[in-house]
Amino acid sequence: NTADDTLLCDNVVLAAPSFTTAQLLAPLHLELADTLASIPYVNVAVTNLEYSGRDIQGDKGFGFLVPPTEPEPILGCIYDTCTFAQGERTILTVMMGGAWYNQTVGEKNEEDVSLVAQETVKKLLGFTATPQRTATSLLPKCIAQYTVGHRARVAKARHFLNENCPGLSIVGSSYDGVGINDTILSSKTHVLKL
Repeated sequence: NTADDTLLCDNVVLAAPSFTTAQLLAPLHLELADTLASIPYVNVAVTNLEYSGRDIQGDKGFGFLVPPTEPEPILGCIYDTCTFAQGERTILTVMMGGAWYNQTVGEKNEEDVSLVAQETVKKLLGFTATPQRTATSLLPKCIAQYTVGHRARVAKARHFLNENCPGLSIVGSSYDGVGINDTILSSKTHVLKL
């Protein structure tokens, strides 16, 4: 495609984070862009830990969340291999940060975050082994925060699009729920309306 190419569409679905969608829509309507840009986001650090052996069996559950009243540096831990068996391995996903990113992650690099995740898993789950593999990602502006007035902001944005830009819609974790199931439902609901 060249810069002169035009793509004619009956419908356009924007599934990008609201701050990206705001940039795309700013030339169309500044107030709409400001509404979308006002949805705050938090940073998250995610560490995947792989251990040899089945240290957590499938009947142990999905994982756990750490209440903010507890002094642990993580948000929670998912037992990946309880959901999706991986042979004689135990794979965990440890999440840190969110609203407490500056306190729990701050200026730490990926290696430092990985060590914190490993130490916390040792402490909370009693693991004594060292993981065979680790992978850590620092994810800026990862999770939308649904502050007071969120539903009204989203309704306002969608009303504007319905009235002024038929065929243009917004979906995804910025609007209708941050979980994977929420984003699938958001997309399916809007596609069925097309």
